[in-house]
Amino acid sequence: MPTNTLAIFDAIINMTSVRDRRSLEVSLVNTLHDVISQTTTINLLRVPRETSDDYLEVAACMPRIQQQAQLSLIEHEHGDPRVKKTSLDDECIVHRRLVSQQHAGLTTTLFPIISHQLVSAVLSITATDFPPAQQEMVQGFVKIYSNFLAIAHDNEHDTLTGLLNRKTFDLHLSELLSANPANDSSHSDLPERRQLKQDESHWISLLDIDFFKSVNDNFGHVYGDEVLLLFSKIMMKTFRNSDIMFRYGGEEFVVVLSPTKHADALLTFERFRQAVEQFDFPKVGKITVSIGIASLKPHDNPSSILEYADEALYYAKDNGRNQVFNYYELIKQGLINKKFISNDIELF
Repeated sequence: MPTNTLAIFDAIINMTSVRDRRSLEVSLVNTLHDVISQTTTINLLRVPRETSDDYLEVAACMPRIQQQAQLSLIEHEHGDPRVKKTSLDDECIVHRRLVSQQHAGLTTTLFPIISHQLVSAVLSITATDFPPAQQEMVQGFVKIYSNFLAIAHDNEHDTLTGLLNRKTFDLHLSELLSANPANDSSHSDLPERRQLKQDESHWISLLDIDFFKSVNDNFGHVYGDEVLLLFSKIMMKTFRNSDIMFRYGGEEFVVVLSPTKHADALLTFERFRQAVEQFDFPKVGKITVSIGIASLKPHDNPSSILEYADEALYYAKDNGRNQVFNYYELIKQGLINKKFISNDIELF
């Protein structure tokens, strides 16, 4: 453990040298593992959006080699590894305070990670000896991390809807494409993401609220903003924690669906379309959404995959709206012409 102020400052500087949430999560765990020599394991567990869920997501773990041995992982289909939420986790989350318990000569201490007045994660430290001075130091790191996480969150998210904003889209999609096992045959060790099955792929979709301009024209921008906010809440209820959601601009949204079979992806987007169609928006009444989707293929780039979804979206809007269309199915049926994009130049 660092014994001087300079070493502590260096550790904090290293921890906050990254800007996106996932990197920051790993940086916190790695930094604490470096500065607490007696630590057996450190786990950072995310609290899902629906706090009633009985699991937590494993965001980061050190030592990594002990993840499988130390954690009782839940079998599931999508996203990061999960563990069953314990009564100790609940106490930490509900009461928003440090809690600890002893078992088999080890002490497990949980620290709540609070961001925007909510417990967004739980930091779990299991050690043979964890004296008060070290606990205080960790609490200091947690407060700095929470503050930095809030700043990163505000920088990455749309202020109205709380979804990721457009400027983060390219970064998130590029990271997803670079981590795609289809693009890298050497990617056999993916401890934090399950590997794609042969019949699954990520899906990208463009969602556009139909006739949204008339909402603003007829009811004003206050009700227009309320439609956008409620629309985003329907998104959060419909899609999974492992799906990535963006407000791309105005009334246009993007969803990157985690690995899913073609039929299941269509059902997911159709379920969302129906949820919007059936929702009664205050004063405005009923609205609908048009959706264009495309699967991520090996060696795709962010600009091309978004263009494909955009082509499917415009086909939906030009052919009655309030529909879901898959770009590759439209190509297969001869309803649109395939786009070839090379070096960001579109060829038809």
